[in-house]
Amino acid sequence: MARRSQQDRIQAVYDFARLGSARAVARTMPGSEKSNREFVERCVSSFEGSGSIQDKQRDGRPPSTLADDKISDILADFDAQPLLSYRSREAESSVPRSSLQRLADQFGYNSYRGNAVQELSTQDKLNRHAFSLLMLEKAQRIPDFFFKIWFSDECLFELGGQPNVKNMYYLSRENPSFHFDKPHKVKGKMTWVAVSGAGLIGPFFFEKNVNTQSFQQLLCDQFLPELNARHGIASQYFFQQDGTPAHYARDYREILDYIFLRRWIGREGPIKWPARSPDLSPLDFWLWGTLRDQVYKQNPKTVEELQSQINYYCQNIPVDQCKRAMRSFESRLIKCRASGGQHVEV
Repeated sequence: MARRSQQDRIQAVYDFARLGSARAVARTMPGSEKSNREFVERCVSSFEGSGSIQDKQRDGRPPSTLADDKISDILADFDAQPLLSYRSREAESSVPRSSLQRLADQFGYNSYRGNAVQELSTQDKLNRHAFSLLMLEKAQRIPDFFFKIWFSDECLFELGGQPNVKNMYYLSRENPSFHFDKPHKVKGKMTWVAVSGAGLIGPFFFEKNVNTQSFQQLLCDQFLPELNARHGIASQYFFQQDGTPAHYARDYREILDYIFLRRWIGREGPIKWPARSPDLSPLDFWLWGTLRDQVYKQNPKTVEELQSQINYYCQNIPVDQCKRAMRSFESRLIKCRASGGQHVEV
């Protein structure tokens, strides 16, 4: 790849300040998303550290050489403490982080980021595999099928922020499929959003208890009027929801049957959504993380500020990102089908 220009670096820092995350900026740039994200992170890190957009100048000194026994000790430590950061390793061994990282690269160690997942039973895997087969088969018969699904979900946003998992890495020669537990959150602003290849509808906020009645009111009084006004009659679309108990009441399911002509996906729906499958939901594998990055970066101090930030960033999600998420949903289904229903790692 050609060396990036100074204007590219300035634009990367500017877009990062505007969009709030390197991943969001990378998605607007041509070429590899991974290399674009790394470029943005490097520019922002340089700017924050020195006020300059240029990479740090190398001093030309050759890397320090380590004795064979020291190298053996370091490699053994990589295996014994895969979760230890390079900063901590440097403090323990007195070996510079740059040397530790070169050794890791030289001997085939990679840093893998952990994912929060739920354990799958054998039946879960069978259900996920069957769902993948069904959805991919429908895509063969229905033009633009994946762009016609409205995925919906609710998410709790907290004033206190979110768990910092971005720096949790597992150092290993092979991907260990490293997972970590998610803390249970009980306070915050419950937010509902629907997204499809046509864009995003919402956010809508629950002011009282989240139950079947409140979901029914949201669907009929807020979501459907906006869907019909912006994108046409609801019956031309498919509608997805997860298996939350509030979604399961018979009256609520009958309303979905009537509105979407039994073209909806969910617990005991005409198309059954597989339990424990956040890796297949665009809101879980994409939208909520993007919104949290942007909203929490502003450090809202009150519930009103929190809600205002959620509103602002939802209104500024580009349609192209929504389309990309739908294409990712399709690729995840393909991987899920190939793996027999295992969790999808991307």
